[in-house]
Amino acid sequence: VFHSVDIGGAPSVNARDSYEEGLTIPVSKIAREGVENEDVIAFLTENLRAPEETLGDIRAQFAAYELCISRLLKILDDEEIEDLTILVDEILNRSEIAMRAAIEAVPDGSYRDEIMIDGFDELLTICCEVKISGSDLLVDFTGTSPQINRPINSVLNYTLAYSAYAIKCAFDPVTPNNDGSFRPIAITAPEGCLLNPIRPAPIWARHLAGHYLPPVIFSALAKLMPERVIADCGSPVWNVYFSGKQLNGQRFVKMFFMNGGHGARPHQDGPACLSFPSNIATVPIEQFENSVPILITEKALIADSGGAGKFRGGPAQRISFNITADQPISMTIRHERVKFPPRGLLGGLPGSAGREYVNGKRIAAKIRMDLQPNDLVTFETPGGGGMGPPIERDAGMLRADIQSGLVTPEAAERDYGSPAKETKSYA
Repeated sequence: VFHSVDIGGAPSVNARDSYEEGLTIPVSKIAREGVENEDVIAFLTENLRAPEETLGDIRAQFAAYELCISRLLKILDDEEIEDLTILVDEILNRSEIAMRAAIEAVPDGSYRDEIMIDGFDELLTICCEVKISGSDLLVDFTGTSPQINRPINSVLNYTLAYSAYAIKCAFDPVTPNNDGSFRPIAITAPEGCLLNPIRPAPIWARHLAGHYLPPVIFSALAKLMPERVIADCGSPVWNVYFSGKQLNGQRFVKMFFMNGGHGARPHQDGPACLSFPSNIATVPIEQFENSVPILITEKALIADSGGAGKFRGGPAQRISFNITADQPISMTIRHERVKFPPRGLLGGLPGSAGREYVNGKRIAAKIRMDLQPNDLVTFETPGGGGMGPPIERDAGMLRADIQSGLVTPEAAERDYGSPAKETKSYA
């Protein structure tokens, strides 16, 4: 299942309930027995800003599904197998056994942490407790801030998904994902909290809370299994929505992703500008510029943005957009890690906080606004947190950072102390 860049409704960070976010469409068949449901297609066409693009994406998904079905049926025919039930059951059972063994291998106990999120005006906290008992594991978010009337509430299925994902990464990253791996895992969040809101709470930007779940689970487990977790990344994922009219009058809607720095790992620096926990990339710049009246004038790594540590956090990036349209363009952003930067882990320092500018002036991290022709929009994504005490960083690695421009000599001296002075003598 793929996301669509537009499904109608208002991509607004100011929605106070789900009704302001648009219509809620009940589960409906968009196709029946391979034939498109004309009523559903007509409904979508009338409510999409760029129906040709969105419906084209949906039909491409249909084509992919049909190809998968035909190839699977061919395998069954070639192997003279009637169905996959026995094989599937065996895979699920083996996956459950593997996960239970991984959980049972660590000491029973409760492991806690909490994380602050930017949110809007309210001070918001996600509280996490991981409880291990034998081969069973419970993630409990009791104590998390109540739901708010802004669209960053994470619905429970989203909360379950990103919590289970973090546990899978830490305990059994090798076994392929399937339901068997998640049978030993229970996840709970109080009804009415930020991670289990009551309808009609707005939820459009639910990832702004949900993407904090892996890092808070990792930090809760850091002392238990330091070799299995990473420092905070420059997430939730950063993106920008542009909508307006082409020079030929045709309407467009485009989304552009800008990843922050990845958190440092137990034995390696964090990669630059790598998304986590979502696996997200963006289209090539040339393709983006050919499809919208916007020119990308800068895309560069930011010096000193990765958190210092024995292993450094991944650098963040700076990216600038010049509006070349002949009329205003609407821009919507929904960013985090501006107030509270990505945390370091086990003695590592935090990465840099994110920043947003229009024509050199700071703007809010969550805003919908009109851009004028020739406006220049600049985003600086957050840097990844470091891991381990900076004083333990290898002198050669620090020297390479300075020579490549990822760390300035001033930051090396400030954050790394005497190893930095030794390193500078080699530069």
